[in-house]
Amino acid sequence: KLQFLYLIDTHDAARSTMGVLTMAQAETARTKPGELSAVGAGWTDVEPLAEWVGKVNLAENKLESLGFAEGSGVGCLMVAKNKIERLRGLGAMKKLKILDVSGNPLRSLEGAEEAEALTALIAARCPEAVGVSSLAAVGRCGRLETLVLREAHVPLPSLQPIVRMATLTKLSLSQCGLSAMPWGTKPHRLANLTELRLAHNAIPAVDAFLSACKALKILDLGHNNLTDVDGTLARIAELPKLTHLTLQGNPLEAALETRGDGAYRERVVEACRGRLKYLDNDYATDEFRAKKRQKKEEGAAKRAKKEEAAAPKPVAVSFGESPVKPRGERANFVLVSPELAPVAPATAEDIEKDLEEGDGDVFTMGKMTNWSSTAAKASGLRNSEFAGEKVKATSTALDFLTQAPVGSRAW
Repeated sequence: KLQFLYLIDTHDAARSTMGVLTMAQAETARTKPGELSAVGAGWTDVEPLAEWVGKVNLAENKLESLGFAEGSGVGCLMVAKNKIERLRGLGAMKKLKILDVSGNPLRSLEGAEEAEALTALIAARCPEAVGVSSLAAVGRCGRLETLVLREAHVPLPSLQPIVRMATLTKLSLSQCGLSAMPWGTKPHRLANLTELRLAHNAIPAVDAFLSACKALKILDLGHNNLTDVDGTLARIAELPKLTHLTLQGNPLEAALETRGDGAYRERVVEACRGRLKYLDNDYATDEFRAKKRQKKEEGAAKRAKKEEAAAPKPVAVSFGESPVKPRGERANFVLVSPELAPVAPATAEDIEKDLEEGDGDVFTMGKMTNWSSTAAKASGLRNSEFAGEKVKATSTALDFLTQAPVGSRAW
């Protein structure tokens, strides 16, 4: 008579029983073609990946190496929060484009440069892996477009190889203990950068080299030590494509707010010459807010119209010689059991009366079994669209509804 069973705090015990993940197990567990996902299962190793695997998510396990992916066709490898200390074997992963090793006890990022196709490296919360030689190796990744190194103390000199990467479009150095802009006092090669995140550092000022990031669309400088209102806004105003800006949490925000309600927001939007769409994770202006709302409403109306056009049209089902006519925009579906109809035949008037008195769209009598054109004729259901069409036997009226498209010959 057991109805409920609660297993509390058994997570670690369950993990201790896991060992090597086999491809047979992965094949059984996969939910999408080409994907392998076994998060938080406690695996200590994985069999060499099969050819069908293209995307792998093995986060929060106990893996110590990436040897299982060597020679495979994996394109996206997510192994955050494991026990990996070194990046070995990436040179044998010819199709690897995305690598997430966040939260691992990595001692270095050396080896990343061997992944020839690598375009995105996510190594957040890896404080011991951001030394000079380590980031020099990352700087040799010829196709890297996205680099995430947040939540690790990164010495400014070690970032010189990174700021010289002309291929970078996204760079995240939030919570890295920076005391200046990442390029320091030297020019950089980040002209293609579209997203730069430097939140929660100790940056006191924005220098002139920021204006060289002409492609920048997203800039996050929140929670730093920016105090110079005019200087900061003048530098930011030189970014012609900027649409997303975060400055909250800096002393300059409080300085502007003391001048009056809305002074901070108005000043920043004005300085950016109306280009801003989002400021501090909110709409920059009321006009843009109204435009987004209108666009959302138009999208909802378009989807509703599309759904209405694709919705089943009302269907009239003939019982005997009298048609049962649908009412309104919704169809009233009439299902009659072939078992009961010969015994207690119903008239069209009876059915219409029940439909008028009831709230539902489905009128049923008895249990649906072995419904087919033969059964329909035997029950007295004539002048219909069956015409010899066979319908798979069902056990309930609901099953029948889900198997026969409305308006089809089966109906």
